[in-house]
Amino acid sequence: MNENISQYILNQLNTTPYLVESELNENNIQLNNRIEFYEFKQYVDEFLIKETKNRFFVMPGLRGVGKTTLIYQIYNYILNEKNISKDRILFLDLDRIKDNPKFDIIDYFDYFIKDVHEAYPVVKEPIFIFIDETQYSENWALAGKIVYDENKKVFMIFTGSDALNLQYTNDSARRSINFPLYPLNFAQYLFLKYNLKTPK
Repeated sequence: MNENISQYILNQLNTTPYLVESELNENNIQLNNRIEFYEFKQYVDEFLIKETKNRFFVMPGLRGVGKTTLIYQIYNYILNEKNISKDRILFLDLDRIKDNPKFDIIDYFDYFIKDVHEAYPVVKEPIFIFIDETQYSENWALAGKIVYDENKKVFMIFTGSDALNLQYTNDSARRSINFPLYPLNFAQYLFLKYNLKTPK
């Protein structure tokens, strides 16, 4: 296994909780969750208590629409409210690693699942994989399909700004749930930015 991959993943596992905390707080006040968070919360809760097919999500959306923030909020919920260890939650921003020589997302998945968790061939404890800017991986859908088929204890979310690339893939079409994220309306913006609740 490439040493750079192992070092990068171990660094991500250790530093992501601090990144998430800093991004979700403004002036020591935690940002409000957008409504889509509560839909994902239900999927996470279901995944943690029983076997479910709802564990492979694809989230296309425009740049700046809030995909990364939503991933941070889900991460924060899993870590701090469901008490899942940070070592069992992998967050990868492919924008940061896309220029690595011979970049292959499957190598990152293999190291996280098989080496960090010694979970080959079967994952026994729930783990989470969140991939941001998925469009930078040519074979993300194949990687997701392989993990989904081999491991019922892995919950995955892939986000990206290339909607066509994320929606129409033979490898993921029958297994994944398409969860597009749309821009906020004005009332949602006021609630998230200023904590103002508008009348119905």
